[in-house]
Amino acid sequence: VHMISFERATAISRLAATKNDQIEAFVMLQQAAIEYKQALAAKPNCERSLYNWGLNLLLQAKILSQLPDSVQQQILMPNNNNNNNNNNNNNNLTTTHNVQSNVQNIITNLNLQLNQTLINKTKTTKSVIDNIYDQAFEKFERCLRLQSKHYRALARWGVGLMEKARTKNAVTAKQLLRQACEKFNSALTFNAQTFDILYNAANAHLRLATLLLQMVLYPIP
Repeated sequence: VHMISFERATAISRLAATKNDQIEAFVMLQQAAIEYKQALAAKPNCERSLYNWGLNLLLQAKILSQLPDSVQQQILMPNNNNNNNNNNNNNNLTTTHNVQSNVQNIITNLNLQLNQTLINKTKTTKSVIDNIYDQAFEKFERCLRLQSKHYRALARWGVGLMEKARTKNAVTAKQLLRQACEKFNSALTFNAQTFDILYNAANAHLRLATLLLQMVLYPIP
């Protein structure tokens, strides 16, 4: 059961990565997350499932944060009928073909709602994005409990903190970037030769230094 769910989640995630439509990719990533959850239910201490689920959640949060607020609301807070339809579709998910059919149904429902008047729920959607990021960090933390030298989990955690910082004000962004620098520094203690970790570590320190300089030159009232 564990391997079936894990392989299915991996296949769906790879398929999602090929999609140009962000909504379609986001929905498919959610379907993959369901499979990762089932894989971990069968094997709770699976390091690979935790790590891949963390990556999945980071990409979900990144895609969602890049979408217009109105589209975020349509995805996160559809009406009850659409929720029921989506739940039914989730229950029927058994193959990649079913995933694609499910995605198309959801996209159709979203498009039908685009002309409706929306209640401003930006704060709610932002908190949901924050929660997705935090869930990803929790998966990386659990992964590190199983393998303390898992430098990839540390590095991806750092990347997630950097991405989350982009959505925050200067004060919160400063805290997140400092945490990101710590994660990259820890990752580099276990592997100092990986280009992407070195690059992201340098980028995090540069962004933090730039932000601190801006806060000195243009202090917040």
